[in-house]
Amino acid sequence: MISLFSHNALKTFESCPRRFKFRFIENIELPKRVPANIYLGQVVHRTLARLYAMVQDGKVPTLAYLIDFYNKTWEVPEREQIHVDRDYMTMDDYIANGRSMIEKYYAKYTPFDSAKTIGIERKLDGFLPGSSYRLRGINDRLTRRADGTIE
Repeated sequence: MISLFSHNALKTFESCPRRFKFRFIENIELPKRVPANIYLGQVVHRTLARLYAMVQDGKVPTLAYLIDFYNKTWEVPEREQIHVDRDYMTMDDYIANGRSMIEKYYAKYTPFDSAKTIGIERKLDGFLPGSSYRLRGINDRLTRRADGTIE
């Protein structure tokens, strides 16, 4: 029986218990097809992680730099494994939507100094109180506000 749960495993169970069983209990390799909306989220996530890694090092990248990074992240050899499951959208639509998200985020939060970034992509691991079940996850960004509050 599985005793370690991640956010991804729990979301897989919630959306498709059979897929959860194949992947996490029986360890059956499933085809590596990624829905375009999921890949879009991953690319935007990577772009923001790059942004805050640079901010943490005392550098604020230009919007042009971030958009270039974002565009290059879509240029992957496995692109044929990204599938568009909405008949009213194309891959270019997803790319344009993500670009727009980054532009809006950049405009809203520049110069990225409302809180000090103290950690990016920090792994979290612990036991669920009162049980033998372990939870694992990743914290996207850990910050300290001016009043000392950790977010």
